[in-house]
Amino acid sequence: MQEKDKDIFEQTKKFNSGIRLYMFQTGTIKTKLKFIKMNHTDEPYEIPVPWFLIKHPEGDVIIDGGMPIEAAIDKHKHWGSVVEAYDPVMKTSEWCRDQVKTVNTNPDDVIFI
Repeated sequence: MQEKDKDIFEQTKKFNSGIRLYMFQTGTIKTKLKFIKMNHTDEPYEIPVPWFLIKHPEGDVIIDGGMPIEAAIDKHKHWGSVVEAYDPVMKTSEWCRDQVKTVNTNPDDVIFI
């Protein structure tokens, strides 16, 4: 590595100190391949539902909070007939509000969603 490149990386490291990115998953959605790719079969297909937390010195941010808690409590009431094609599989413990606590984040401290 050239000396010039080394300086760039060191400055970037200093600039980003205190910022953390966490990836979580709020269950999965079970469906069939034909609902994902046209003209395919009834072969089962499962899609993870990710979401992200950015811990930042100026405030924490959630990007796409995943599936709502209602998907774990009563998916039929919340999603209706959509469940026939896209079946959410989620535990209540996978809700984003509960998962942020696993990385020492108070859900009330999240300033942007």
